[in-house]
Amino acid sequence: MKTTIRLRASILAFCAAGACTHAEPVEVRQGEYIGAGYSFRRANTCTVVTARHVVPDIGASITVLDRSGAQVEGSRSYDNEFYDLALISLPDVKTIACTATWPDRAPPLDAKVSDAKEFQAIRHYPSGRETIVRLKSAGGIKHLLTLAPVDNLRIRESDSGAIVLLDGRPAGIVQSVETGSDRVNVLRFDMVDQLVGDRFRSSGGRGALSFQGVLWQGRLHPTWTTYVQSWLMEQAGRQVVTGAAPGATPPPELCSVRIEVLSWDRGSVPNPAFDTVQQELKVCGKKGWLYEQMCQQARSASQTTPRQLVTQKLTVNAIVQPPGAPAVSKLVSNTVVPKSGVQMSQAEIELSSLQTVVGPVLKDLLKRSSCD
Repeated sequence: MKTTIRLRASILAFCAAGACTHAEPVEVRQGEYIGAGYSFRRANTCTVVTARHVVPDIGASITVLDRSGAQVEGSRSYDNEFYDLALISLPDVKTIACTATWPDRAPPLDAKVSDAKEFQAIRHYPSGRETIVRLKSAGGIKHLLTLAPVDNLRIRESDSGAIVLLDGRPAGIVQSVETGSDRVNVLRFDMVDQLVGDRFRSSGGRGALSFQGVLWQGRLHPTWTTYVQSWLMEQAGRQVVTGAAPGATPPPELCSVRIEVLSWDRGSVPNPAFDTVQQELKVCGKKGWLYEQMCQQARSASQTTPRQLVTQKLTVNAIVQPPGAPAVSKLVSNTVVPKSGVQMSQAEIELSSLQTVVGPVLKDLLKRSSCD
């Protein structure tokens, strides 16, 4: 009962600070990964803030559940591996509860952390039950808070991405737990705001795009569409509206983007690493312990170093249609050479090749068409 009272008080304080009407912790799932997050609304879009390691797979579907058990499929729209931060874009703000708005400015923490009596982390369950975990300051560095449990209730690995409050205001999000000491690492909210805050403010960010997908032989290619959509959201930082059939009239207020893959051929080029290994093998036969070790390493490398590298040659036509203006397009043909020694799956090869060829041309067209 005391936990429930504390939780309600925390939520009321958070909202009184002008951050929301109701706090919205959510559960986040991607494959076998389960974590937490917090949903924020901007106009008619809903975006979830979480830890990147909760949603590590690019292009893979993500399920978000709110406190009522309602769920929606989303996609990762931003990731920062160094800070372990990710955003998940949801297609329909009405599907799950999403009422919290981003604070106008990140609350200053430096003056409060050392004197803070208690931090609070909200743990959400899809059944509607919630628990608050009480924490106290235990150090930290410039962008991270280190917290320790106040009582026997502990932060768990599945709490990664959960928001942490201080005096009713967001202080950070849970990143990891040091199991040996029960210390909790929390990415400071002022750092989160510095990285992604402009995406949530009405005056920040760039306009949404209507993405009609990637066409192959006149038909929509769902997988390649996901790869280009990921580039638009994660690299170009754009909100993306999808679902329109190819050739259909896009929303009149949005710039429209379409990619046509005209050809995709494989070729080969000599592998520079193979020539390097052949040079290294020349030490074999020389006497001495050092030469024997070098020869052994060279022979081992020669067994795994291919003579040729498989290349991907793409020809694509990118089309950007600004609202109320003529479309601009660009036909490009480019050959992508993989890095020597890097083992990649077919899906990774296609993703890397498509984004490498399409990214620069889309960046150019969006700028030329005033959609940037």
